[in-house]
Amino acid sequence: MTDRNDQWLGRSLMALRQLEFQGPTRFEVVTDFMQRYQMHEAGGSELTEWWIPAEDLEDLNDHIVGPIELVAEVRG
Repeated sequence: MTDRNDQWLGRSLMALRQLEFQGPTRFEVVTDFMQRYQMHEAGGSELTEWWIPAEDLEDLNDHIVGPIELVAEVRG
């Protein structure tokens, strides 16, 4: 994801969930795992995201490599 994607996602999440704090994250995932899925445009060619079904999220979590990084801070 690009920084522009990160900022858009952070603002969108705040609009959907009225929490005091949240923000987009960045993390690495084992390549072989991600090859199961496709990246899609989400609101324009500059905004892309992986589409991973909810039932696969536990498997995704098992394939995260290294730390999860907060890339933008959004406060409500």
